[in-house]
Amino acid sequence: MAQIQPQAHTIPTGLLGLPLELLLPIIQSFCFHCRGEPDAPYPEAQYVQDKRQWPHASPDPEDQKALLSLCLVSKGFRALAQNVMYHDIRLERANNSLSPSADWKLPTLLQTIISRPDLARLVKSLRVNMYYTVEPRIDDIWDVCEQAAGTLGLTLPGVWHRWAKGPWEDLPIHMEEFFFRNINDAVRADVGGEEGRFMVRELLKMLLALLPNLEHANIEPELPSPEAMRALGIESLPWKEATLWESSRLMDMATNVETLTVTSAVYRFPIPASVKTVRIHCRLTTQWFTECLQNCTGITSFSYQASSQYLFCYDPSPFTTDVGEIIRFLNGCRTTLKSLYLDIRHRCCGPTYLKARVLVVSLKEYTVLEDLLLCSNSLWPKSTITKEFPSEQVLVDILPSSISRLSILHPGGRVDERFKEVLLGLADSIKGNKAQFPSLRCIRCDVREICEGDDGAIKKAFEEIGINLVYKEFPRYDWSYEMTSDGDRLPRLNCRRCGPFDDED
Repeated sequence: MAQIQPQAHTIPTGLLGLPLELLLPIIQSFCFHCRGEPDAPYPEAQYVQDKRQWPHASPDPEDQKALLSLCLVSKGFRALAQNVMYHDIRLERANNSLSPSADWKLPTLLQTIISRPDLARLVKSLRVNMYYTVEPRIDDIWDVCEQAAGTLGLTLPGVWHRWAKGPWEDLPIHMEEFFFRNINDAVRADVGGEEGRFMVRELLKMLLALLPNLEHANIEPELPSPEAMRALGIESLPWKEATLWESSRLMDMATNVETLTVTSAVYRFPIPASVKTVRIHCRLTTQWFTECLQNCTGITSFSYQASSQYLFCYDPSPFTTDVGEIIRFLNGCRTTLKSLYLDIRHRCCGPTYLKARVLVVSLKEYTVLEDLLLCSNSLWPKSTITKEFPSEQVLVDILPSSISRLSILHPGGRVDERFKEVLLGLADSIKGNKAQFPSLRCIRCDVREICEGDDGAIKKAFEEIGINLVYKEFPRYDWSYEMTSDGDRLPRLNCRRCGPFDDED
């Protein structure tokens, strides 16, 4: 019998054998930054009842685990996976509980950035949760900050001298002692207090100064001031996209921002004229729009998601939104606006005159508008008041001829027959005159009864004129398509004065 010779060890085929141009896209599929936000401004959202746990487009945690696992496969895989892993950095809450919880991730990250400038250059997106806190190890934090200052050719005492020349800021009493490392128990108690807020700000300041290619800053804690950044020798920031909760302090330094997402009404700052995409994820007042949209004449994409947070529905100032006013505020962008999302699913539940304020107005003058999202309660009120347009012709009367995709959401409750009449009216009008909306090819709706009910009558009516009517859900962190055991929609809409939300006429 012939003796079997042992075979030399060979690298198994599969992923390891793929050329780089095929392997890299596979690894990038685990990166939220590389994937891009699907169908923005509705990213990978899941309903979370308590706002303090909202991840605001947080990626699947399994993605990070997959990238870490790939780093352990081989040196070649590590080089690829590590580079992709540093595209998107997120500092979330240390755990899912609502009680304060601190960790040491931010100082560790800063140390890595200091020692590996090649990785610092790879960071494209930074997300810091509002409730993120750092362990108040003041001496260790000083060491990390001093290393960061040294990377910038400075020392912490030197940074303080430069910073102190500017306007006085709201700083702890002993912040100067921290910079000069005159640290005693009183200093530790002061600068390490307020759940580490001041230390998070100091570490973030150093981190931002060392990320030369950061494109998207999604930072909810209070940002450092421009004077604090200039004390580090930073005169401008490379951001192209900013997601801000309250602080606009660094917007003057981020002159290249083209996409701005606002997540809190606390943010009050005129939106720079350079911004092309505006996303608002909170309930705002008419005064806010007056102040913040005054410089906007070139916006190409605008979305407004009214949040579910309101207390008393009878106050018309903070808790209602005049959709017509928003459209009028965007009038300066009528020749540039291509995408408009007005998501008012969480509407007021007060008197009739307040409900009427959510009605949309004509968009005929928006000559390049292609993608439009509205709620059905913006097309007709849930009450018997005078309507601006005949109910069955409302879409015909408001849509611009440039429209190519229309999305209509339903805020819950029974489906009004006018909903069906409006869609059938649109189909009949186009059938009689296709030149009205020559580019309209797709209508999306989140109501199965509309898309599939009545033996598909509405869907067939649009198919006959070459338009696809499709069912699609638009989940949000404060909105779910799931039903409770008693048949109620999550979240349960109510205010403290009126009680449960009444969606009936």
